[in-house]
Amino acid sequence: MNFLIGLLSIVFFALSIAVIGKSMKLNKKLSGEDTDGYALDSANNVNAIGMLLFWLFGTIAGVWSFLHARPDFLPIAASEHGLKTDNMFWTSMAVVTFAFFISNTLLFFFRIYISSRQKQKSNVLPG
Repeated sequence: MNFLIGLLSIVFFALSIAVIGKSMKLNKKLSGEDTDGYALDSANNVNAIGMLLFWLFGTIAGVWSFLHARPDFLPIAASEHGLKTDNMFWTSMAVVTFAFFISNTLLFFFRIYISSRQKQKSNVLPG
């Protein structure tokens, strides 16, 4: 337990140093001292690639988890009502999984698309 607490304190200390460094860089940008013309986040492409890898490994892990748990699914229903309920459950699971996969795929790839457009300014509409 002491080892875990020590390890977590080291990790959180390193993260706090990183956040302080990032804040100082942002403060420099906002005060006008640093005018190199790039986005505030210098790790834009690294974050985009990390999100793509997260999407890929998350999809693989989700498929593996489903296939690995398949033998533990409930057996065939004993009644006609149970069979209809099972079919309704699997149909709704298929629709929800399809929508989840499509929406998250679009979100992750949109992030990669946006990361390549560093020079473009965004327009914020009031209201």
